Amino acid sequence: MEKNYKDVMDIVDKKMENRLDSPLHVAAYMLNPYYSYQNSAIFSDPIVVEKFIQCAETFYAGDDDKAFRAVNVDFEVFSKRQGNFSKKMARSCERFEFSPGKLLHQFCPDFLCK
Repeated sequence: MEKNYKDVMDIVDKKMENRLDSPLHVAAYMLNPYYSYQNSAIFSDPIVVEKFIQCAETFYAGDDDKAFRAVNVDFEVFSKRQGNFSKKMARSCERFEFSPGKLLHQFCPDFLCK
């Protein structure tokens, strides 16, 4: 039941507001079509791109080929809405705003949410 966790999730949502303080947070923000497809300037922002590169280098530590592909191939396909990102289903996520509370409610097993 939402009333059991709504106050806590409101606090979490408020603390997350305008917090892009790590490369992972910035990469997640940039890769969320709700934000990036509404404002394509994100893809050319030097700070956002640098944080994304840092995140890819960390995630693929020791595998330069995968990091290179993520930054130079996959990123371009995503940012230009090519391939699977051009399909209707992929574009529909432009309207989905990530909210931990909504996500928790959607996937929370009944025995935890009562």
